[in-house]
Amino acid sequence: MDPISAPASPPPADPPPGPRGPGRDPHAAGLANASLLGIGYAMLGRWPLAVGNAIVSVVLVGILASGAHAAWFRTAVLLWWLAVTAHGWYLARGWPRRPDRPARQRLVALGVALPAVLAFAVLRADASGIEDDAAEAHREGDCARALSILDGLWAGHEVADGRLVERADESVEACALLMEAEREAGEDRLEAASTLARYADHPGALWDGAQGRRADLFLAEATHQLDTAIESGSVQSLSLGFEHLSTVLGEFPGREGEVEQVMDGFLGGLPADGACDTKQITDWLGDRPASGDALDRAADVVPEIAPAAIVECGDEALADDSWTLAIERYEQLLDQYPGHALADAAAEGVNQAETEIELDHLRDLVRTGTYCDDPAPYRGADPYRGDATNPALIYGEPGAHTRHLPDSWLADDAQDAVLVICVGDLKEGTSVATCSYESEAAVFGYTDVTFHNRRFPVEVYEVRTGEVIDDTRIEIGGTSCPDVLEYEYYSVDLGPPSDTYVDSSPSDVRAAYESLIDP
Repeated sequence: MDPISAPASPPPADPPPGPRGPGRDPHAAGLANASLLGIGYAMLGRWPLAVGNAIVSVVLVGILASGAHAAWFRTAVLLWWLAVTAHGWYLARGWPRRPDRPARQRLVALGVALPAVLAFAVLRADASGIEDDAAEAHREGDCARALSILDGLWAGHEVADGRLVERADESVEACALLMEAEREAGEDRLEAASTLARYADHPGALWDGAQGRRADLFLAEATHQLDTAIESGSVQSLSLGFEHLSTVLGEFPGREGEVEQVMDGFLGGLPADGACDTKQITDWLGDRPASGDALDRAADVVPEIAPAAIVECGDEALADDSWTLAIERYEQLLDQYPGHALADAAAEGVNQAETEIELDHLRDLVRTGTYCDDPAPYRGADPYRGDATNPALIYGEPGAHTRHLPDSWLADDAQDAVLVICVGDLKEGTSVATCSYESEAAVFGYTDVTFHNRRFPVEVYEVRTGEVIDDTRIEIGGTSCPDVLEYEYYSVDLGPPSDTYVDSSPSDVRAAYESLIDP
């Protein structure tokens, strides 16, 4: 009998369908794809996807590095990175087998992705440090250093943090504004400050630095304007100076101490060299409405320095013959500081100025010959005295009279006059004698002629008061009945007049006026 043979072994079964080779770890595939180089696809044997991923990623990174992209593009790149990472994980998750040792694949994937991620992180950190250093330079107003620092940004920073690089571009633009402002500052600080105001479009340290520089410009301009006000008494400069300081207080918190320093310098420069300059400054400060800030303390110096400045300014106007202006200034002190030690001096100043005004008016009346029609007082004249010579101005019929009067009786100028004597029209005065003279025209060959004194109505004004102190008449006597009587006639001699005047001598004229001028 044949030996029984063992049954033959069945043939090996066919391997299950699907990818062959070692297992694949989804985490390793996703992590490898995070490199954006398609390494995860390559680990899965998906070479077309790997090559396509690498090409697209290179193009996207190149566009990022160029900086020629819109803000949305960075979002698109981020979505692309997340998509390929998730896609690699998804494809590996469908792999039929898992590796016996997944850590090995994960380490390989980490070795591929980590350099890319680290490079990205390092570039972002470096860009941030560059931005911080440039911001510090901006705050210090050192635009040249800021530009030098920003020159350290390159395409890698553009890829890692494109928005930061955009801010850096704004910094460069801001530096251009700052340098433009610096050029303008030497000519027009306010224009420079206006230029810097455009920094408002540049947030953060750029705006902080620009604000600091603007504050510096406003403080410098305020100092200049206040110095000008002290030198010239310019109210416009004073107003501008306070306006700029108010701007600093309102727009630049933390600069109050510097405003105080400017105020200290301004107030320490008062009073100005010119009394009237000081007066204009204190007038403006006194009228300035309170603003509830550090500027209000300027009003505290007004009572200390204004009175002396007002009186001295009035004295200057008095010396310049500006009588009305002098009165305004003296009366300002009397109104605002009635109990001040200088009030008596101001009152005397008013009196002097009004005296000069009255003298000017008197001279005008004398010059135009209208005093007798509109008499006016002059308080500076000496009072009339009945026991002394009172120099006079004589109007009406002075030509024939004044030349016969002593010089001591006549005032050389209105300022020296005690009296103004207004002489009226000549009339026949007292008849002193009647004499007969031969006349061919007379019936009996003789005619009687009566001789009269010269009579003048007079009004005597005291210059000091402008009041009439005597309303009377004077008669100028003289000799009568001469041996030969001279008279005038026209065409036909009708004989001598029946009435005529005595022949007056200089002593007769003096005698008539003596009771008025030198009683």
